[in-house]
Amino acid sequence: MSGRTIVYVAQTMTNPGVAGAARGVREAARVIGWNVRVIDGQGTPAASRRP
Repeated sequence: MSGRTIVYVAQTMTNPGVAGAARGVREAARVIGWNVRVIDGQGTPAASRRP
């Protein structure tokens, strides 16, 4: 079931914990052949809604 896409909405990519989780999602997706789109919420609800 390859070719699927995961969207990870991060609270803010400047937080090392959040950025580390995003790296883990990317790594896991690569192993199973899925795509990842990471959205950086930049710490605000408004930024999280941007395309």
